[in-house]
Amino acid sequence: MTSINLTIPLYNEELVLSENVIKILDFLTSSGLDNAFEWQIILADNASTDKTAVIAQSLAGQFPKKIQYLYLSQKGRGQALKKAWQNFPADFYIYLDADLATDLNHLPEMINFLHQGNDIVIGSRLHENSSTTRGLKREMASRFFNFLLKTLLNFSLKDSQCGFKGINQKVLQEIIPLARDNNWFFDTELLFWAQKKGLKIKELPVLWIDAERKSKVTIIPTALNYLKNIWRLKKYGKIR
Repeated sequence: MTSINLTIPLYNEELVLSENVIKILDFLTSSGLDNAFEWQIILADNASTDKTAVIAQSLAGQFPKKIQYLYLSQKGRGQALKKAWQNFPADFYIYLDADLATDLNHLPEMINFLHQGNDIVIGSRLHENSSTTRGLKREMASRFFNFLLKTLLNFSLKDSQCGFKGINQKVLQEIIPLARDNNWFFDTELLFWAQKKGLKIKELPVLWIDAERKSKVTIIPTALNYLKNIWRLKKYGKIR
């Protein structure tokens, strides 16, 4: 039976964690995915300062065959994904943001595309067939970031930052070690190296609704970090 590592990076998610993990478990059951695949749900806690750890550990205790809790002493989505994917082996590795902004009905689609031989499957909010609800500021920032990637790195994908991605074992072994960033830029660097190495990437249009809560992304430091990393990758040459 195909095994799937479903990682949820966490930082101060006490308000939504329990409800949304139960939603995921209910969806796996109602969709038939629970019987079709062997699941591990990894709650990767990036040094949360609220009650996230307590809630996550409680969930792992309630569902010991399905849920694992992983604590990291430092923040960073990239670090959480690297540790969770390396420490809990599977055939396919998928991650979801804790707010479940991406509709769970796309999960079977992602798994199907991975089974069809795609090395990476990514949710794309900027795909022409996607339906998204998000604030104007975040929309413009996302489009500007993708313009920089296309201009400076010849990046062909429409959306590198959507919190819904899946990879296979080949990507874990060959591409993850190349991704140096441990924070928000990790997703982009992962896709940069995958494109440069000629791996097969599938963009998946999604129904995506921005959660109505304060973003954990600090705009100016994150933007400066992105620019620094874009220039770092530029020295390796554009993607051909």
